[in-house]
Amino acid sequence: MLPVRGTELAEDKTVFRLIREDGRFVPPGARVPNGAAFEPSDYDKQEAKATDTPVRVSCWDTDLTTVGQAKSLRPDRGPTLPFGLHVSDLVEIRKTTESRLRVVSDPLDPPRGAGSEGHCGIEGLDRPTGGDKKLHKAKLDEVALRAFPLPESRSIPTAEPPNVADEVTNATADETHLGHPKPIALRRWLAGVVVLTFALTWIVMNLPGRESQRLRAVKLEAEKQVGVVRAKAVETIAQALEESEKAEIPPLLSPSPSPRAFVFIGLCDRLWSHTFFDGVPPCDTIVPPGGVIISASRGIKARSALPSRGRFATEVGRLGKGERARLVRLHAVTVLDAPGPHLYWGEVEWPPQERER
Repeated sequence: MLPVRGTELAEDKTVFRLIREDGRFVPPGARVPNGAAFEPSDYDKQEAKATDTPVRVSCWDTDLTTVGQAKSLRPDRGPTLPFGLHVSDLVEIRKTTESRLRVVSDPLDPPRGAGSEGHCGIEGLDRPTGGDKKLHKAKLDEVALRAFPLPESRSIPTAEPPNVADEVTNATADETHLGHPKPIALRRWLAGVVVLTFALTWIVMNLPGRESQRLRAVKLEAEKQVGVVRAKAVETIAQALEESEKAEIPPLLSPSPSPRAFVFIGLCDRLWSHTFFDGVPPCDTIVPPGGVIISASRGIKARSALPSRGRFATEVGRLGKGERARLVRLHAVTVLDAPGPHLYWGEVEWPPQERER
């Protein structure tokens, strides 16, 4: 039976994520990625807006997709390294930090080859509006610390990890260095520090506004401990992981006049690597005069203008799966001179004259 989109994966499952091998997400000499490797991309956020679903970070079910299949389904990613995650680890993080964190099935629709059904998404890795930036970064770092290198095959090592307490007791200064063949002690210790940070922060933030003098003393002590733990965690992580500065997102294109509407088409780098429509012409060509008829492969929102500086225009309607519209122009909303794939929106006649299925 094929996976049902949006169904949460069982705790005994293992997934993997393909992470770009360019130094930004896996520092040279490191055995684990940094937290930025699990930060939702602009594409992830735009896809969620367009499909009215939670923001999901792409990953794959090891029972349904091999590493080789995943790489062939996403050739635009360039050189990548596979890192595994046990769903049970993410559930553990969710219980102590963020209730939104979960892994759900998100099979590619339409399928693009063997392994398409194993595509999944990790929800809850985006920062809520007004959310604390430091806590959000700490959560991403903890997820990264639970990741482990995955061989280029479907099989997952079944051996239990070594006893963490024994490793911490017996580790020398050299053994706790990130480049040493046994980094598990440092990784687990950092994970424990991050969990303790969240726990102490929760205590501080949930004490009542008019507590007694004893509770005030407890709160002050908790705040002091949070500061100490955070400072130690930041210092240790900074020494272990090299983090790159996040590139500034360039301004997007300005809206075009009605009676046209705009729909999110997909991701393209000369060829379409992911699109929500059938019949879309190549992204490096001009749409012919008179336009072309495209058909939605899943439900998609239509908006009054192109996105501008990360903000979406007013929703004017929706195309259901299988419904058609006339595409008159393609718009790239990222800088074309920049390397890598680009996000494309389509300008369509609205209301569509081709709504028959």
